[in-house]
Amino acid sequence: VVDRLKGYVEKNYSYNCSYTTVSRLRTAWLGTERHGLWRVNPFVKMGLKRPPARQIAWDADLTNQMLKICDDEGYQSIATLMIICLHFAQRIGDMRKLEWGHIDFDFVCPSTKKTKTAFRFTQQKTGQDMMLYATPLIEERLKLHHRSNTDDFVFRNDGDDAKKGARYMAPYTADLLRKRFLKLRRKYGLGENLWLSDFRRTAATALADAGATEAE
Repeated sequence: VVDRLKGYVEKNYSYNCSYTTVSRLRTAWLGTERHGLWRVNPFVKMGLKRPPARQIAWDADLTNQMLKICDDEGYQSIATLMIICLHFAQRIGDMRKLEWGHIDFDFVCPSTKKTKTAFRFTQQKTGQDMMLYATPLIEERLKLHHRSNTDDFVFRNDGDDAKKGARYMAPYTADLLRKRFLKLRRKYGLGENLWLSDFRRTAATALADAGATEAE
């Protein structure tokens, strides 16, 4: 049972997650042993190897490789999400739930009086209201996505499912996005230590390397 549990978590999430899951269950079982509830800890002798260190920041080559993989496989939504997280330094959860109503394509910048594409949304974790101007690449990527008659979400299930018709094009849930990304990463042999959520950290690392302060 323990082996099946470890295999399930590793297949559907990552080796890092299976390692952490089993390690924590092992610790919990030690507590039950002390209270005399169990005589055997099934998580002790599994021969777990510590996973490779999380990369945290994607380098430019890996980023471009993953973007090409997503586009070539028909997952334009995932590629655009990667770019937005990288350019805006935002959390994947907030960007995944973007709606067309959050985007003002005709916003007039108060300081320059120029028309820009502005994203307005609220960060779920902090409650902070945000307004960010789209970069030229983000503006170009938005042309690949279209409104739906059923809802206002920008990012939707794509790839092979897009060929099956509109009813398969549901908005990306956190679980579906994770599974799609995991499938592509493993298909092309990219490291288990590369996570979709780390594009925000990649942006923060690049800002720090460029001399930005922590507050900035």
